Amino acid sequence: MQVFVLGAGISHSAGYPLANGLLCELDRRQSQSNVSGESPAWKEVTKWISENRDSIPGFHTGKLDANLDGNLEYLLTYLDLRLMAAEDRKNCIWKTMLSERTDQEKTTLTETLGQHLDNSRPEKKLRKTITNALVTYFRMKNYDDASGQNNSNRRFIHTFCEKKVEQGDVIISFNYDSLVERSLRESGKWSPVDGYGFEVQFETDGPFPPTTPPPNPTAQSETTVLKLHGSVGWYLNNNKEVFLHQHFLKLLEINCIKDVKEPKLLPNVNSLPSLIEPSFIKQIDDIPTYRHIWQRAREELARAEAVYIIGYSLPDADIMAKNLLVHSLDKKPDQTITVVNPDRATSNKFEALLGGHIEYIESKFEKWIEDMYARTESR
Repeated sequence: MQVFVLGAGISHSAGYPLANGLLCELDRRQSQSNVSGESPAWKEVTKWISENRDSIPGFHTGKLDANLDGNLEYLLTYLDLRLMAAEDRKNCIWKTMLSERTDQEKTTLTETLGQHLDNSRPEKKLRKTITNALVTYFRMKNYDDASGQNNSNRRFIHTFCEKKVEQGDVIISFNYDSLVERSLRESGKWSPVDGYGFEVQFETDGPFPPTTPPPNPTAQSETTVLKLHGSVGWYLNNNKEVFLHQHFLKLLEINCIKDVKEPKLLPNVNSLPSLIEPSFIKQIDDIPTYRHIWQRAREELARAEAVYIIGYSLPDADIMAKNLLVHSLDKKPDQTITVVNPDRATSNKFEALLGGHIEYIESKFEKWIEDMYARTESR
C-alpha cells in the first residue's frame, strides 16, 4: 500500500502559489476582486504590514522592496501571539477590576467594558481580514477549477491520480484546494461519501419525492484523501461538526443532495469555513473530525509499504506535521520513503528529521510525472 504526502508543490503545477508567494497572491486577488481597488479592510492590512514588517521575526523573504513579499506563516503566528498576550493581560485586568466587587457591579462592568476589551485589539481585525481573504481566494480558485479553466494545467495531477494512485492507497494532503479529489473523481476512484476519511451522510435537496432515496454520488472510494489542514468546501456547524457545503458538492457535479450536518439556514457562509490556517499555533483538539483525520494519518503512514512525500517543503510552522512524520515513519524497517522536491535543502531537512533513510528525487512534481509516463497526453 502506498501513502502519498502532498504539499503545495503539487498544486503549484496547476497555477496555485507556493507558501512563500501566498500573501502576494492574496493581495493580487483582493485588488482584482474589487472594482474600485482594494477594500478598506485589506488596505489596513497592507498598511499595518508596511509599518511593522521589520518587527515580525521570520517574515522577510529577501525582497525587502515589496511589503507583501513575506512569509504568511510568520505573519499569522505573530498576530496570534500578540492576541494571546493581549488575552492574558485582559484576564489580569478583569481579575483586578472585579475583585471585591458586588455581583451588580461585576455585571455593570462586564456590560460596559467587556466588549471593548474583546474587540479593541487591532490584531483581531487584521487577523479576521486575512482569514477572509484566504478563504475567498481558495473559494474563487475552486470555482475556476470547476469551470474548466484549469484543466490543461491540471493534466499532471490527473495523470498522477489515474496512473500512479492505486486502489487502497491513501493521500495525505496539506493543501486547501480540491484538485486531487476532482481528478480522482474523474478517474472513478473517489467519492465524497467516504473519500475524506470521515463519514458523510447525504439527503435529497431538489425535485425528488420525500420517499425517493438520495442519489449516490459514486460507488465507494478506492482511494482516501486525508486533508490535515481542512479544505475549501468544508465548514463547521454549531456543534463543531465538519460538513461539505452544498455549493462545493455542486462544483464536483454532485447535484440535488446536501450533507445532513449542514445547517438548514446559513445566515453568513463566510463565517463558517473550516481551514487550519498557516500559523505555528494550530487548534484542532476541539474539532473531533480533525482529531480523527490526524489519527487516521498516523495509522496509514505506519502501515504503508511505500511513502512518497511530494512537493512538501516541511515548513517551519508545521510542527504537528513534523511530529506526525517522526512518530509514524519509524515503525517498519522495510518501508521505503521517497521525497520528490526540486529543492535540495528540503531533502536535507527530511534526512535530518527521519534519520537519512530516504530516497531523494530532485525534481518538480510535473517533471517527475513526465519522466515516469513519457509525457502522457494532456486531457
